[in-house]
Amino acid sequence: MTRHAGFLLLLAAAGLVVGCVRAPRDAGFGDVRRAVHDRLGRAVEWNARLNDDGGTSAAVRGLLQRELSAEDAVQIALLNNRRIQALYEDLGVTGAELVQAGLLRNPVFEGAVRGARGESPAIEATVVESFLGVFGSPLRRRIAAAELDAAKARVTGAVLDLAWETRLAFTRLQADLGQLMLHREMLEAAAVSHEVARRLHKAGNVTDLDLLREQARHEETKLATASVELAVEDGRERLNVLLGLHGQDTSWTPASLPDLPKEEVNLAGVERRAIEASLDIAVARKNAEVAARRLGVARAERLLEGAGVGVDSQREQGRWSAGPLLTMPIPLFDWGQARASAAEAELRRRWRDYAATAVEVRSAARAARNRLVAARRRVEYCAKVVVPLRAAITAETLLEYNAMQIGPIQLLEAKRAEAEAQRQRMEALLDYWAARAELEQVLNGRMPRAAPAAAGARGATAPSRGVDAH
Repeated sequence: MTRHAGFLLLLAAAGLVVGCVRAPRDAGFGDVRRAVHDRLGRAVEWNARLNDDGGTSAAVRGLLQRELSAEDAVQIALLNNRRIQALYEDLGVTGAELVQAGLLRNPVFEGAVRGARGESPAIEATVVESFLGVFGSPLRRRIAAAELDAAKARVTGAVLDLAWETRLAFTRLQADLGQLMLHREMLEAAAVSHEVARRLHKAGNVTDLDLLREQARHEETKLATASVELAVEDGRERLNVLLGLHGQDTSWTPASLPDLPKEEVNLAGVERRAIEASLDIAVARKNAEVAARRLGVARAERLLEGAGVGVDSQREQGRWSAGPLLTMPIPLFDWGQARASAAEAELRRRWRDYAATAVEVRSAARAARNRLVAARRRVEYCAKVVVPLRAAITAETLLEYNAMQIGPIQLLEAKRAEAEAQRQRMEALLDYWAARAELEQVLNGRMPRAAPAAAGARGATAPSRGVDAH
């Protein structure tokens, strides 16, 4: 027995060496934190306890005390959104799987005692360690490490998604609030126009049809304004969810939608920059790497699955004997070809996904660039042509009104048309900031998901006079 004790010790030492693997102390969250800071310039924290971290809450409350900008809203969401905190736990799960992949499978002990009455019993004992468990451990560790890298890229992408969705929702709320101010101005003008028409009708200077038209426009403007008010309320509630706010913390005040910036995003080489920064490509590449390593494991299992090495010992007539033990399966029916073929198909699928993702990222970068350029031109056209033209029409209409060449209804109609031009400019400005956020998201390494449908304010336009104009 002593002669073979060294074999058991060697096997145990191999278990200690192979099994001595640890996941990163923070399960890779430090890499996520650095990636988010490099791409967004924002801080993220992982609260590993079930209760809320008082420090984070204090930071959020400090931001809520002032008029919020889109960047403030993004920072609050990154610190306070519970869904993203739950997603961080994926890192803990994957990190634990990395530790598990480095551990040897527990050896199997078998023992038997037999003998007749009055005789010394014969004892047989074996200890077997899986051959695949020992020699496949490095492969499993590399697979688990690649899966942890993929998990870090996925979590980083989810953080970028949250930032983009929050910025987009906040910008829409800002635009809806601006639209609401314009709609209330148009509603006030419609009310005045209706009242003037009612008085002129009473004096016999306006027909019944003209009065009904003014009343209809007034009522339609009421409906449009109510739609915008609902859009503002819905937008605030959507942001409360993204920001993780409830109770008194929901009474925050947003800043106004900023005007067109003088400096534009650098549009040079957007395809190349998007490819280099893409987390989607990184995840696809890691998935392909995992599939390749799983193929190696599948091929090894064809030969080694069920094989084991260990020590067999026996005690007969009071004497012990021991020796090495080897177990090998006999591949009569299952050669493992089906599992290997499935692993090969999975590898091909992952590499094709990787190539397809690269094509999609390039297209997303070009499309986002084109939308940003078009949106900026639309805002500039509204600001330089449409709005000044409507303002000039209002000024000329006022001169004719002062000269008593037209009536008050025509003047009020000119003011409504000017307010409608301002509303169109506000909508174009929203489109610009949404397009800018989309391009920045692509350049930060994440393809934007399908944006949610625009709020009610987008379709709540003021009633047009059309053929009724006079």
